[in-house]
Amino acid sequence: DGTVAQLEAQKRQDAQARQTLAAQVLKGLAYVSHPSSYFLWLPLGEEARADQVAMSLQREGISVSTAEPFAVSAHVPHALRLALGSVALPALREALLTVRKGVAW
Repeated sequence: DGTVAQLEAQKRQDAQARQTLAAQVLKGLAYVSHPSSYFLWLPLGEEARADQVAMSLQREGISVSTAEPFAVSAHVPHALRLALGSVALPALREALLTVRKGVAW
């Protein structure tokens, strides 16, 4: 009856809205994403340690992942994985602003 296709379209639109918001807030920062994805990768500069940045953001109430759990080789990218789908859009904007401040060195 088209229910699954409708739900899929809604999820894609939601993910696209969240990626658009991320692009606005993170403008000027290098990151890797897909327009219909609920996450993005934020590479960090060599002077930053991903685990320390993640812990600092956790103290601010923002939970992010380092690349370590996702690495498939001995080389772990120096980046954070930001999940965009777990909070309401207004809260996501505030969280992304906090992340932006947290990675500014």
